[in-house]
Amino acid sequence: MRRITREELALCHGRDGAPAWFACRGRVYDATHSFHWQHGQHQVLHHAGADLTAELAAAPHGDDLLARCPVIGVLVEEEDV
Repeated sequence: MRRITREELALCHGRDGAPAWFACRGRVYDATHSFHWQHGQHQVLHHAGADLTAELAAAPHGDDLLARCPVIGVLVEEEDV
């Protein structure tokens, strides 16, 4: 599984042709092709390029919806690369 740092994740904000990635519970998801993540935003509340673990814990849906986006890696700290 690919190891992705927070710095790499931040570059994948979904704007200007960049992919739309987000992290949740240590996994990195690719939402680039999801209708619900157009322009790197989901419901105007969540933004791609970030660790959304805390925000998604309060989401009105369960983790089952995360399965709609492929897991492309794991989030690691810079010193773990």
